[in-house]
Amino acid sequence: RSISFLITIPMIIAISIIIEPLTFIIKMPDFFLELITLMERYKIFAVISVVIFAPILEEILCRGFILRGLLSHTTPQKAILWSSIIFAVIHLNPWQAIPAFIFGLLIGWVYWRTGSLILAIFMHAVNNGISIIILFAFPHLPKDATLFSLMPLNYYILLYFVASIFLATTIFLMNKYYSRAMSLEFKYKN
Repeated sequence: RSISFLITIPMIIAISIIIEPLTFIIKMPDFFLELITLMERYKIFAVISVVIFAPILEEILCRGFILRGLLSHTTPQKAILWSSIIFAVIHLNPWQAIPAFIFGLLIGWVYWRTGSLILAIFMHAVNNGISIIILFAFPHLPKDATLFSLMPLNYYILLYFVASIFLATTIFLMNKYYSRAMSLEFKYKN
C-alpha cells in the first residue's frame, strides 16, 4: 500500500493540471486574494492551517464520516458524488468549489477503493502543500496566475494531454490493483 502514497503525488499534480481550466470560468474572489496576502505574511500559520489542519478536518468530515456513512446506505457512485458536493460547498466560494468538487471525486474514489482515510488526508495535504510551496517560492507571480498564463499554448496542451493520460492510466491500474472485493469488504467491515 505504500506505493499508493507515492503514486498519489503525481496524481494530485495531474488532476490539478486537468481541472485548472475550470478556474478560468469564475474570477478569483477578492477575499481570497486578501487571504493569500495574509498567508504570505504569516507563513507558519498558512502551513499549519492549509497543509495540516484543513486536510485532516475536511477529510475526516467528508470522507471519514459522510462518505463512509453514505457507502453503507447507497451505491459507491452516489456516495462519492454526494460527499464531493458537500466537500465543494464547504469551501464557501464558487471559484474553489468547482475544482474542489472534481478533486473530491478523485479523493472519494481513492478512499472507496483503498479504504484509507490516511491516504485521503495525505492527498489533500499534498494538493494544498503544492499550492503553498508555489505561493512562497514565486511571490512575484500574480496571485491568480495559472499554468495557462505562464507557458506557451503548445506546451500547455502537451502538459494537459500528458496529465490526462497519466491520471487515466493511474486510475485504471489502481482500479485493477484494488479489487472490488476489497472495496466491498471495506463497505461491510466499517
